[in-house]
Amino acid sequence: MNFSLKNFLLKYFGKEVADASVDSLEVVTPNSIGENNKVVKCLWVDRTWRTELDSYLKLCRQLSISRLGLFVNPAENNPFKTFNGQYFKPFVNSEQMCKFIGECEKAGVKVDLTCWIWPHEKYVEQLVDYFLECKKKFPSLRLDLDTEFAWASKVAGDQMRNKIAKYLYSRVAPEDVSVNDYASLQPCTELLIVPGVRIRPQAYSVGYVARKGEKVITDKNSVYWPGRTQKFAMSENIWGRYNRQVNPVEFGLAAYKPVKNLTVKQQVDMQVAAALKYSPKELWFWQLNGLSKEYLDAIRDIKC
Repeated sequence: MNFSLKNFLLKYFGKEVADASVDSLEVVTPNSIGENNKVVKCLWVDRTWRTELDSYLKLCRQLSISRLGLFVNPAENNPFKTFNGQYFKPFVNSEQMCKFIGECEKAGVKVDLTCWIWPHEKYVEQLVDYFLECKKKFPSLRLDLDTEFAWASKVAGDQMRNKIAKYLYSRVAPEDVSVNDYASLQPCTELLIVPGVRIRPQAYSVGYVARKGEKVITDKNSVYWPGRTQKFAMSENIWGRYNRQVNPVEFGLAAYKPVKNLTVKQQVDMQVAAALKYSPKELWFWQLNGLSKEYLDAIRDIKC
């Protein structure tokens, strides 16, 4: 039985969230709030490893996180500018990575390895070798591909991207892979989305964007307003074109640019409420520029 979204928001998130987000959504079903289909709460950590990894395990316990996403290599790891034979350059070697994955699994936390994917054959070959070396020891390990500017590099064309995608899935099962990209989804990224792959739109609702050097503040009519971002990402001509029975959807959510007139908790709750409409398997909260107390409290309060 369907029920009113506004009543759902009032019950779980309060009047202010309900009033602010009901204009962009209509109804949810019991499955979409996890009554019959549990949503997994996950944490996606920073790209730099400045923070001691042990501290993330503590956060996972405090926030009831089931999966931890670790960036394996930096955004600057451009293989087209590498000349020493090592194209894929992880922060730590596979032995060190496996040691930490083992600590996570002992604590009941599964791990995704997030890697930048570039359309470079040797780079992807080394990336896959690294991942499989770790997966051999930890079968629950999964690979998350961060596309963005790297995969869209103009140095290579779609013919090369298709060749690399075919190679990738000849060695890694699609079910062990997720693909993340901007909410607007680049055409080249679609080449990586084959049956079984999990899709993870970066549906971040933010307080402002920079346009031509000027800061444009988000208002309720903006696509960046919490609730609207997630609806936009799942439009039928974007991420919503994929059958969620074939390509399970996950959502990347964040609160790194506060939205004017909303608390951090409201900003997070409204994104979650919108994402739940699409029956996601997992919700991924990204650290981005830090984990403020308000952000941590908001994540902790979400009951999946």
